[in-house]
Amino acid sequence: MKNLTHIGLMTLLMVTICGCQNMNNDIVNPNNTEEMYGDATYAGQFQRVWQGIDVGYAFWKWDTVNWDEVYDTYLPIFEAADQQHEKTRKEGMSFEDYQDTWKKIIMPLLDHHMAVVLYRPDDPEMKLAAAAPADRRRSKADYHRPFSTKEHLACLQTMLDEGKISGHYQVDSIKDITGQMMYFIDGMFDINGKDSVAYFYISSFMTPPPATASSDSSCTASTFRWLDRILHHTNVAAILDTRNNGGGYSIWQKFLGAFFTTQAFYPNEYSFKAGFDRLCYTPAQQNWIYPNTGGDMRQMSAQYPFICLFDQHSVSNGEEIPWMFSYLPGYMSVGEQTCGGMGTLMPDNYTSYYSGTFGNAQLMENNYKNSYGNYYCYMSTMANIDAKTGETPEGIGMLPIIPCLLDTTSFFSGKSDNQLLRVMDYLKNERP
Repeated sequence: MKNLTHIGLMTLLMVTICGCQNMNNDIVNPNNTEEMYGDATYAGQFQRVWQGIDVGYAFWKWDTVNWDEVYDTYLPIFEAADQQHEKTRKEGMSFEDYQDTWKKIIMPLLDHHMAVVLYRPDDPEMKLAAAAPADRRRSKADYHRPFSTKEHLACLQTMLDEGKISGHYQVDSIKDITGQMMYFIDGMFDINGKDSVAYFYISSFMTPPPATASSDSSCTASTFRWLDRILHHTNVAAILDTRNNGGGYSIWQKFLGAFFTTQAFYPNEYSFKAGFDRLCYTPAQQNWIYPNTGGDMRQMSAQYPFICLFDQHSVSNGEEIPWMFSYLPGYMSVGEQTCGGMGTLMPDNYTSYYSGTFGNAQLMENNYKNSYGNYYCYMSTMANIDAKTGETPEGIGMLPIIPCLLDTTSFFSGKSDNQLLRVMDYLKNERP
């Protein structure tokens, strides 16, 4: 199972991308149900998931985990579980040990966009998430739970009522492509009687950005109210709040960036995994952001900055968009270190390029409910690379210029949002 041929670095330099994509007889596509399905053992499931990650993982160029050692270490553990199952006809290892073992396998990997869902071979109705971005966040010393929109709005209203901030806000919501509620809060807050700041909170980017200001959508109305306050009024700073934002459509980067730059730029590059070998990648592709040359735009400044407010629950596009704005004039940031799950997901990429999401758990919905050994793994299809350093921010995320941990006691009781107040204090007392 592990006898994969890993091409040496010098050989890689001489082969083309098409060469990288050639099939290897030892490689089994984890989405090929005829070959992948039917192994109900603990060891068989481990081997399939191990190989799927070995072939399709986007960060082998940067990750320091010895993946071969993982195989040698954990295969005997799962083989012993199978032997125990054969002897006793009971589960080979406890539910807790099964989950803990998989977490030990997955959690050290660099990809913070990654999750593995496994269906226990001894109980096909039972599934568990062995590792996910939330598990990584919970492992940090400064972890706090995500806040709710209700708590967020309660804090805003209390601060207005008590005079801690002055201004107004409006709330809109829609159902995103997953059927979940997506919230928008846009408002205008006074800084010093002369200057103001346009505030915009967006809970996710799981709907495409508005095409025009006249589009009939709550997303459109809220987004363009915020943009209008920045683009068409003087003495206005900007706040983009992506706290607790789990990401979504990457096209939001190009949409928002176009209003705040006068020239094309690229904040990052993408390198796709493009073949069965660990170090087989496409050439880096630059993520260009172009100015809105046919319409409104405004370049922010230190006096009227563009402030990104993010936290440890800002994931994927919730941290990539602040990353983009960090390349623009007038950027400032407040909050907590983000999750670090910035590699892009493309669920159907494995079939064509042997990278990204794979698994056979979808069979659970097609009369296979009594079958064993199902699994599903989603992981980044391509690596996000910093245009300045050539390194990946995966596993690191965005670091705020002004660190400010959430006061959970005050926030969760609906009394005050200390992170937003820290932004307002910067605007009142610290900006040039």
